[in-house]
Amino acid sequence: MSAPVLFAFGEGVLGQTYLLRYRGSLYEARMSYFRQLGGLAVTIGQRAATPATFDDAVGRLLRDDEALACFGCHAPSAVTTGKLDLARAQTGLTCESCHGPGAQHVAVAKTMPKAEDQRIFNPGKLAGDELTQQFCGSCHLSFEQTMGLPDRGGPTNVRFQAFRLFNSRGHRGPDTRSSCVACHDPHLPLEQRHELYDAACTACHTLGAAPSGSKPAKVCPVSAAKCVTCHMPTVELPGMHGKFTDHWIRIPAKGREGETP
Repeated sequence: MSAPVLFAFGEGVLGQTYLLRYRGSLYEARMSYFRQLGGLAVTIGQRAATPATFDDAVGRLLRDDEALACFGCHAPSAVTTGKLDLARAQTGLTCESCHGPGAQHVAVAKTMPKAEDQRIFNPGKLAGDELTQQFCGSCHLSFEQTMGLPDRGGPTNVRFQAFRLFNSRGHRGPDTRSSCVACHDPHLPLEQRHELYDAACTACHTLGAAPSGSKPAKVCPVSAAKCVTCHMPTVELPGMHGKFTDHWIRIPAKGREGETP
């Protein structure tokens, strides 16, 4: 048997998972590519047992709502008024994926560039918890979404940044200094150098840094550099074939990094 690969999800930094069309339906391929392995292994979330049928060997049949969720995050242009239209799919995210329709914004920018209302949605103006859980969390899995998964996603929920951040004591609420954009600029590639995240930590965890009326954040007695190496360690879990930064900010006990909240 054979089935065409329609799309490859993922840039390949950790790996790629493939979407197949088989007998007129969409399947998540049973095997994914993992960069660490330099080859194929069973897709995360699928059973490693030997397939009993050809259909099982193809992969996991996607329900309509699952396919919409996949494209809604990885290629939103393929989703129109709640329906999947693969002919409209553009690879990856576009400006409108986060900011919404931009035709009116372009018109205003050309005719009234200094207008107060630029007719575009700016997620950066959301409160910290709204931005992290409702906006970024819609794709990176929020607390509410993760709690609806079997076993809350089990140990693999270390991949769900918004969920892990929600569990970080003192790091949820309206303060944007604890939101996703405090550390990550969505318009730039992901920064890998640990020391560049220190400024986000010391924005709160520095003597005198607390805003008026707020309780001062504790200052780390160990170090003021490369904070994430201790408090947001990278962990590797069985079957994941890659390392993930744990966004559950805490002092993890040795050997318990990546545990489930």
